[in-house]
Amino acid sequence: MKKWFGISLSLVLVIMLAACSSSKSSGSGTITIATKGFGEQDILASIVAQLIEKETDLSTKIVKLNDALLWDGIKSGEVDTYVEYTGTALLNVLKHEPVYEPSEAYDIVKKGMKEQNNVEVLDKIGFNDTLVFVMPKDKADARGIKTLSDVAAQSQELVLGASQRFITREDDLPLINKIYNTQFKEIKTMDPGLQFKAAEDGQVDIFTTLSTSGTLPSTNNVIIVDDKKAFVPYDAVPFVKGATLEAHPELKDVYAKLAGKINDEAMQKLNEQVDIEQKLAADVAKQWLEENGLL
Repeated sequence: MKKWFGISLSLVLVIMLAACSSSKSSGSGTITIATKGFGEQDILASIVAQLIEKETDLSTKIVKLNDALLWDGIKSGEVDTYVEYTGTALLNVLKHEPVYEPSEAYDIVKKGMKEQNNVEVLDKIGFNDTLVFVMPKDKADARGIKTLSDVAAQSQELVLGASQRFITREDDLPLINKIYNTQFKEIKTMDPGLQFKAAEDGQVDIFTTLSTSGTLPSTNNVIIVDDKKAFVPYDAVPFVKGATLEAHPELKDVYAKLAGKINDEAMQKLNEQVDIEQKLAADVAKQWLEENGLL
């Protein structure tokens, strides 16, 4: 009798331990986070990975993929989550016509990604990585230029520096010319990486870059306001596979901690550390998380 009691008690303990182990493992696993392989994306992927590992029992893996392979990874289940941009999702994934009002674009992307691809679009991170026109501050101040409408009024006196893609793509310069009636004195075609130096040397008066460019903080340039909202918004938003979020609902709480936390200027400074100062994205991410009380 005592022997049978001992065996029964041992069996109960084994079952209880197995149940506890099973309960623990249900909240564990590996989340694969994608990055498109440039500085900003690497920083965001590292921020997400480090926050997930702090706030949950999950481990993480970061993979670098270009747009096409990344989306294939989402569809195949090889990628669980990444930070996308509303403009990219709207035009390239959903094949929707351009939408220029940020909230409307976000709502269309959120609804479309859920219905068509079972991908959850969570709250905006806070910055808009869109195209912008930029001028040396002293030149803009001297001419009283603050908006693209101001640029248009003086465009016949201004030399524009831009990539061939920007000049020819229908929703870039042709659209700007149509909306603002700009007629630049001259357009110099150049690689985006050369435009800051060309402006510094006085070869061009105005040029285009991305609003979160890491070069902006260390140069004496100002962003010209797109007052008629000609450019499609590219708000940064988390994408999570529906199946992944269903299995790990805690990811929604993790991403909620990033909602509205990084504005354009903050992202510029983060990008500057990686793109200009050549710091590791993981180190930059860790410092940002610590500074913001998230790590």
